Amino acid sequence: MSAPISEVQATQAAAAAAYSNEPVPHPAPAPPTTEGVAPSTVDLSVDTQVHILQDQGQTPAEIAISLGITPATVDGYLGITVPAIASTPVQAPPQARPTIEPAAPAAAPAAAAKI
Repeated sequence: MSAPISEVQATQAAAAAAYSNEPVPHPAPAPPTTEGVAPSTVDLSVDTQVHILQDQGQTPAEIAISLGITPATVDGYLGITVPAIASTPVQAPPQARPTIEPAAPAAAPAAAAKI
């Protein structure tokens, strides 16, 4: 039984490829999909966020606005102490009061001239 030459050559090429030492190319792996997967996140404490924002150059007022907290809270996290306000008001020293002199009595109207 004889086979056409093209068939024999194709069979020989397939056999040679099956027994060769050359690496067989594999398709590239598909990139991972993020569809339906929640992104990986880490929740930072407010204290840590305050220090990170300060390291980035933000002022305590800017930090308070961006985090939605009071400036006093930011100061507390950063260790900024604000002097306490005196609980009793400080009175100013007494000042000399200007004296008001009574006005001179008004002059009596001159008698009407007679004609």
